[in-house]
Amino acid sequence: MGSTIWDRLERLAPSVRGELELTEAIAALIEDGCRVVAADVLGPWFDIGTPESLAAANSVYG
Repeated sequence: MGSTIWDRLERLAPSVRGELELTEAIAALIEDGCRVVAADVLGPWFDIGTPESLAAANSVYG
């Protein structure tokens, strides 16, 4: 199928909250019959919803 989560996110319009909703992109992949799997994340996890938290994540992973 060749569709990736990044392809889906590029096609999404912002939600009423003004954000790209990852759950909508995942649902679209599933509806198209794509295989969607979860992966464990090792190390710190960051909610990058604010510039400050994005900067914190960049300091660890950037």
